[in-house]
Amino acid sequence: MPPKHNFEWRSQREYHNLFVNRADNDLAGPAWRIEVVGLPGGGVPGKQVDQSDLSKLIDPSTGGFWEMMCFDDWLFDLEKIEILYPSRMVKIYIAEKT
Repeated sequence: MPPKHNFEWRSQREYHNLFVNRADNDLAGPAWRIEVVGLPGGGVPGKQVDQSDLSKLIDPSTGGFWEMMCFDDWLFDLEKIEILYPSRMVKIYIAEKT
């Protein structure tokens, strides 16, 4: 894993860079909603995205889900990513700091 101060590495994991909120008329197919749960100091707004955007949850170097993600340039460990297909909802859970 690259050092946590590596800005290119961090920008690849920035929530606001990965997911762009889309207007209803810009969506290809039904919208998916992404919410972040457990972010200290409040939260970030949920995003409405295309189904194809869900692939951005995958780390291209490992093929698995991201284990860390940045929110407003603060790096957090992820506890889990929950995909609720019937309601077209994705919940990203932030791990508690130990």
